[in-house]
Amino acid sequence: PLVTFSRSGLSAPWAGQRYASLLEFAEACDVPTRWACRSGVCHVCSTPATSGAVRYVNDPPVPPSAGEVLLCSCQPAGPVVLDM
Repeated sequence: PLVTFSRSGLSAPWAGQRYASLLEFAEACDVPTRWACRSGVCHVCSTPATSGAVRYVNDPPVPPSAGEVLLCSCQPAGPVVLDM
């Protein structure tokens, strides 16, 4: 599926076999991201998804707010547009 980073003006096909999460994919695409999950702080990578859906590889301890996704633990379930 196509992943669109709306603020960055970039769309790229998801390469799920190469990336474990949308966070890794965004970093590979040089899209600026915020995160602290790797240092133990959750929800810093929470990002608005303006359309589409994701699936979580690992269920987050606390679900994100409505309309947002946690980049560190999800993958696109189809085309998705992220506000970043």
